Amino acid sequence: MKKLSFIFTLLYLLASCSKETVKTPGQITADEINSVAKQHSITYVEIWATGFSSGGPVTFTLEGQYIVTNGTRYYNLEKLKYFYTSKATLGSQQVDTLELYFE
Repeated sequence: MKKLSFIFTLLYLLASCSKETVKTPGQITADEINSVAKQHSITYVEIWATGFSSGGPVTFTLEGQYIVTNGTRYYNLEKLKYFYTSKATLGSQQVDTLELYFE
């Protein structure tokens, strides 16, 4: 009977343990960007880095700790210095964008 009680206790403890998810700084930043983009219905970003510019607003998605522009170019959000919302011209219209500045 003691063995059976011990086994049930052990099984209960194993079943009640949940895996703790630890997010990287890049994933936390991705969550913040996702929240701001949804809150303001933003679908475009402009990327800025030393000696580089995206050349205007481009579409983006978030994949883990990366922001992906036009489905082809990946930027590690752990290298992001800061970002803010802005308006930019796309064709003949003004669109809401996120301005992202990387190291």
